[in-house]
Amino acid sequence: MQEIWEYGLGWDEQLPTELKNKWEPWCSQVCLLNDLTLERKYFPYPLDKGKDLQLHIFCDASPRVFEAGAYFRYATANDDIYTSFITTKSRVSPLKKLTLPRLELLGAVLASRILKYLTSKFKFPISKFFLWSDSSITRYWINPLTG
Repeated sequence: MQEIWEYGLGWDEQLPTELKNKWEPWCSQVCLLNDLTLERKYFPYPLDKGKDLQLHIFCDASPRVFEAGAYFRYATANDDIYTSFITTKSRVSPLKKLTLPRLELLGAVLASRILKYLTSKFKFPISKFFLWSDSSITRYWINPLTG
């Protein structure tokens, strides 16, 4: 979508053949998403049967997009570990070109917003929160003392 926007086309203009050839396979397969299902049950057992509940949020970036995704990690009294998907957010990178470390930082901002939102909505006890980034530059920008 961003690549189409970069061409500066009007809403009624035809796509150039090069872009049309990229989009046609995607458009023909989008109907397959109708069969996609995700289980929305967060925990396999009642929370009072669990031993430990953690919230993990991962963030990352590429030149075209930055994102963050959140998961629960649930440990039962028997030390069985389960994970469950909560949510993900992604943003298309601005048309103004930014450095990859800057985009990684925007991913971390998105992760912190997800953390703030989830902790305000979920009222059950979460023992630990983890924000994960593979960017050491971003970690240093956030906390210069520990990086």
